[in-house]
Amino acid sequence: MAASRDPALQRVRRLSDGARRTATDHIVESLRESILAGELHDGTELNQVALAEHFKVSRVPVREALRQLQAEGLVSSEAHKRTIVNSMTLAQLMEVFDIRLWLEQYMLGRSIEQMDATDLDRCDALLEQLAAETDGHAWSELNAEFHRALFAPSGCTVATQLAEQLAARTVRYLYLMDAAHPDRVQPPAWAVDDNRRLLEFVRAGDTPAALELVAEHVEATRVRVREVVEAFAAG
Repeated sequence: MAASRDPALQRVRRLSDGARRTATDHIVESLRESILAGELHDGTELNQVALAEHFKVSRVPVREALRQLQAEGLVSSEAHKRTIVNSMTLAQLMEVFDIRLWLEQYMLGRSIEQMDATDLDRCDALLEQLAAETDGHAWSELNAEFHRALFAPSGCTVATQLAEQLAARTVRYLYLMDAAHPDRVQPPAWAVDDNRRLLEFVRAGDTPAALELVAEHVEATRVRVREVVEAFAAG
């Protein structure tokens, strides 16, 4: 298979031959992965012709994929103009964390009211997987799955979608740090214990304590992202 002529797309995963009927979904997934992993940097232009050539599809699924990524806030484009990977200022990133905190506390408060034994068992099982996981990236995915399971009983589908979109706009900055410092890519030892505490607060119906711990988690991530952005800005 010939290599893509656009250097920015060299590491973007192509479609498998069996994926043609859902080309848009696969293009969205592939580009999202590359953006979040920092392989497509802030300001990178996503040319529809080059993307169609890279994925061996027409421009129609490419156009639809870019519209979905724009809705997620990962890219921006204007009519008849180029599409680029979004960048965010430090002030915008800090605002994202303010909104994430409100959304996560809202969802958790609703979840505590609806959580049943099956939901708690699901969270317990994910915590056991987290405790055993040693790969940093796999741990991060499991941690995100644990929090999705924690929030799912709330039934807040709109809030969940918004929270995940906002998380995607910040997590790539952590991936950039991991790429620059691979020795730091390891599960944080304190996080599993904190997640266990959080689940115990939920199990006990202690909403104030659970919401306070969520605020601590969001703030810790905010500080880490701030450090990453300031470090990269300083060169």
